[in-house]
Amino acid sequence: TGVHCSCPIGFTLQPDGKACKDIDECEFHNGGCEHFCRNTIGSFECHCRKGFKLLSDERSCQDIDECFFERTCDHTCVNSPGGFQCLCNKGYTMYGLAHCGDINE
Repeated sequence: TGVHCSCPIGFTLQPDGKACKDIDECEFHNGGCEHFCRNTIGSFECHCRKGFKLLSDERSCQDIDECFFERTCDHTCVNSPGGFQCLCNKGYTMYGLAHCGDINE
């Protein structure tokens, strides 16, 4: 009949030549995402692990430096990939996740 069907970007034409099926971009090299890939209808989205942020290329993830933020820890903050650790000065003990209390030596 000379009629040729085509599909929008993110879809592939099925063998019947009439139906379009969503392409799961995440099946191929994780969609190019550094951490997580989530398939959507006709496209996909990249997501990062906790403690990381998605960069402007919408694929790469960068560690969030929690120590950069003021008052993350009472004394010393040590950044690590995806997290951080608080340390107390000598003569103090850690309580909670970020607070130091005098141990009254």
